[in-house]
Amino acid sequence: MFERITSRREFFGDIAALTILGSGCSAVSLKSNPPQMSSTLQEQPVPPLTETHVHTDCAHRAESIHLRANEFNIPAFQGKTVEEIRSIITLPANKAITPARTPEEAMGKWDEWYSCLKETRKAYTSPKVIALLIRDVVEDSANSGVGLVELRLSLLSTVDTLLNNLGIKDATPEVFWKYAVEVFDALIEALQDTPVPTDLIMSISCQNRYKPKVADLIQFCRDYRKHLIGLDLTNEKDNPASAYAPEIERARGDIKFLTIHCMELMGPDRGWDALTLNPDRIGHGIRAIEDPKLVEELARRGIPLEMCVNSNVVTGAVIGGIDQHPMPKLYDAGVKLVVGSDGCNDGSTLADNYRLIKKSFGFTPEQMQELRENSFRYAFRNLKAK
Repeated sequence: MFERITSRREFFGDIAALTILGSGCSAVSLKSNPPQMSSTLQEQPVPPLTETHVHTDCAHRAESIHLRANEFNIPAFQGKTVEEIRSIITLPANKAITPARTPEEAMGKWDEWYSCLKETRKAYTSPKVIALLIRDVVEDSANSGVGLVELRLSLLSTVDTLLNNLGIKDATPEVFWKYAVEVFDALIEALQDTPVPTDLIMSISCQNRYKPKVADLIQFCRDYRKHLIGLDLTNEKDNPASAYAPEIERARGDIKFLTIHCMELMGPDRGWDALTLNPDRIGHGIRAIEDPKLVEELARRGIPLEMCVNSNVVTGAVIGGIDQHPMPKLYDAGVKLVVGSDGCNDGSTLADNYRLIKKSFGFTPEQMQELRENSFRYAFRNLKAK
């Protein structure tokens, strides 16, 4: 995929030494001879800190948008200070850490977070700006200690946003896909020389509004298959994953790996549905805990769940806050877990998520290392190497 991007406001504290994870990692190339998993804490160094779940449009820092706004005269943000931009693209700190107590509060918090995401996307004013902002995400990850990044691109919503920001209404399919090609080509160029190995995953929205475009998106992915390591079905509210089974089946001959966002907001029935597509991982999956038989099946199959604990609190996905997060119960049940940051456009990092896990759940150093090893082991490029 792509090799070799700088600065991030710390949300949970200094990350210079990742003491919760063991010895630090360097930005190493994983093209050949990837480090072997350590059988004990002492025998071998821990693998690179691996970002398994982050979205291109959810991981922008206010500093990055400020830089690009002044460089490219972005109307929505030009002339604003970093703190003014931060107040636009993130939930206020008191709201971000305040847990939702009811399903209604949870949906309200989600909607409020999503409105901040839409404000963030107002920075998407050209293919070049989009590509550079995404490159900044990778640079920020590298600067925070990450050694391998799996980056999820929601191309349909990105292009929709770009057209809207350019004042192009009711774009024809020809115009839409022309801009899609320009965005993706600009991104490929921007990611050619990143400081850490970076693999692209294409997110396919299950929203009703995008269903008419999915077949064309799948063909797009097949055409660009050498630049994509996996597919991601996301936005689970409107449709279950199985509604896209024919399209996914067509693509998997060219793009082997699949992860499915499910059971972040919806119940365990979406998990059972997702299993019919034989995913390699599941994004979030936190509501699986409501169905013991599903938890058993996930453990039996060894399908990893991508835990994004900070995001789950900020978006209201976990009712009751961090104390009610099911990660410890899923771990105790034998479900494979990996860790991602998801991204909340708030400056929080993958290392912050590890700290939050250790602080909130009391995992031992051995268990923390296991999470880190799992994240590296189940990264798609390492599954591919088997």
